Amino acid sequence: MGAEQIFILACLAQVSGLCWIMERKEKRIQASIKKAEKRRKEHLHDYYCTQEAERLYNKFKRSEGGLDNEQISA
Repeated sequence: MGAEQIFILACLAQVSGLCWIMERKEKRIQASIKKAEKRRKEHLHDYYCTQEAERLYNKFKRSEGGLDNEQISA
């Protein structure tokens, strides 16, 4: 094997190593984005549930006898 072939082989090995590293970084970034999106959705759901519970509680406090099924669904 000549010096040129060895040099080209070394360059190809280095480039493939860099590609592997970049692919790993990209996968980590995508996983981080997915995790953040999941946390955001969970937070929004928790916020909605809290607001709905507060709305029902306030409605209950305003009513005299408590809630019936029609009041809860409104």
